Amino acid sequence: MQTLNVPKLLGPNLNCPPGAIVRVPCTGEFKLFASLIQTQSEVCYSHWHVLRLGKDTSWTRFASEAGDFEFSCSPIYCGGNDLYWITQDHVIVMDVDKETFRKFLFPEEHYYPWWWTEFFQIENRLASVVFLGAKGFRVHIFEADSGKWSLHHEMGIFDDYYNYPRDDDVDDDVDFSESFGVGINQEVIFQVIIEPPLKASLYSYNVKTLEPREIDAIPEGLFDGAFEEGSFEVGLHTNSLVSW
Repeated sequence: MQTLNVPKLLGPNLNCPPGAIVRVPCTGEFKLFASLIQTQSEVCYSHWHVLRLGKDTSWTRFASEAGDFEFSCSPIYCGGNDLYWITQDHVIVMDVDKETFRKFLFPEEHYYPWWWTEFFQIENRLASVVFLGAKGFRVHIFEADSGKWSLHHEMGIFDDYYNYPRDDDVDDDVDFSESFGVGINQEVIFQVIIEPPLKASLYSYNVKTLEPREIDAIPEGLFDGAFEEGSFEVGLHTNSLVSW
């Protein structure tokens, strides 16, 4: 029942840099990783810092890299020895023990003609879901050793005419937005934002039965102006335990 206060990592006009806490498998040590993004002479850099809990009392910068970090640099930790940083064009695999990294360019199927790609966790692996427009979604699994993506599952579109329960008072102008969270065994969990009236619900899609079901453990809610899509954050603690 102890707590540990660590110093903030502050950069120019940045109060809360993207970061993640990890557990190094070979040592059992806990580390905090964070990225400070800066633009120097029109070149964007990510300056990676680490704080070793119980050993260090301050942040240490261990690497800097130029790249497409002005878009995004969001970490995803799936357990194990790898921490994944997602940028616009690359996935960066960081070795949390050695504090080194490798870069892999996204394959063509993560881009045109598809609209967008989201990244999430399936058990202890990094996964991506690619939106195929009216055709639905494709879920890919990333292999950290080879840097390759393999097709995991292809699912149909989720909209009011196919899978979503539909209220009688919802008209044809309703818009849907899906935000994917995690995968547990044969189920992919995602959040649905319906607008109007900005109603959020959680669903689970079974890759075997090809059917979604609404998760009623967390009641649906109405968003107001203070909330944005994806305000639910998900953490997968084991292969079956998830917190929102």
